[in-house]
Amino acid sequence: MTHRIIGQCLAKEFDLPALRKHLSDENYSKRYKDCWVVNRLAGTIFIFDYGTVVEWSNPSEPVSDSPEACLDQFDWLLPFAIDPLDKAESDQFSFSTSDAFRIHEDHIYMDNNEPLTLLAVSHGIAQSCKLASFESRVLGLLNENDIIADQLVQYGTIKMSSKKIAKLRGQLFKAKSDIILKFDLLDVPEFFWEYPELESYYQSISRYLELPPRLALIQQKIDTLGALLSMLGDEQKHHHSSFLEWIIIVLIAVEIVIFLGHDLLKLF
Repeated sequence: MTHRIIGQCLAKEFDLPALRKHLSDENYSKRYKDCWVVNRLAGTIFIFDYGTVVEWSNPSEPVSDSPEACLDQFDWLLPFAIDPLDKAESDQFSFSTSDAFRIHEDHIYMDNNEPLTLLAVSHGIAQSCKLASFESRVLGLLNENDIIADQLVQYGTIKMSSKKIAKLRGQLFKAKSDIILKFDLLDVPEFFWEYPELESYYQSISRYLELPPRLALIQQKIDTLGALLSMLGDEQKHHHSSFLEWIIIVLIAVEIVIFLGHDLLKLF
C-alpha cells in the first residue's frame, strides 16, 4: 500500500519556548536533537526547529489528494512561526514498505517504519525544503535587481538616489547574512552523531534531492549578491564623492567671485 510524505518550510524558524509549551500537552510528542516528533492519528509529524515540518501519513488513515488540503494541514503551526514565508516551500513523496531501502521517481521504499528511520529520512527532506526557501529568496532578489545591471550597461551608472541605494544594500546584506548564518543547517545533522547507523538513509535522500550541488549553486548566487553589494557600495561612494566635488566647485566659484569683487572691481 502506498502512502504520502509531505515536507514544508513554513518560516525562518519556530518559537521554541511557545512550541514546547504547546507540545507538552501532546501525549505522543518526543524531543530529539533539533526536532520534535509528534504522533497523531493522521500520521507521524517531525517538526524541525528551523521552520520546517515533515509528515508521514498513517497507513490506516485515508489521505486527501487535494493540493489545498496538503498546503493547509500545517496551519496550526503558524502561531509559532517566526518570520513566516509568504509562500511555503513544499515537497511531496509517496512511500511503501519493501525488502530494501531505495528511492525512485519520488517514491521511497522503506525497509522498516521505525520512528528513528523515518526521522533520518525526514532530515534530508526538511533540509531540501529549507534550501528551496533560500533558493527562492536569492533568485527573487537577483530578478528584482536586474535593473541595476541594465542601468550600468545602458548609462554606465546607477540611476538611484543615495538613500535608495543604501536601503537596497541593507536588504541585500540582510538576505546574504541570513542565508550564510543558516548554512550550518544544511550540514549533516548532529542527530547522526548519536545514531550513526541511520546516516545511510540520510545520505541516500540527500543525494536523491541533490543537496550538495544545489548548495554549491546557491553559494555561487550568493557570490553574485556579494558582487552586487560591492557595485552598489562603489556607486554610493561615487555619489558621495560627486557631491563633495560639486561642493568644492561651488566654494571655489564663490571664492573667485569674492576675489574679483573685492580686489579687482572694489565692490566689497
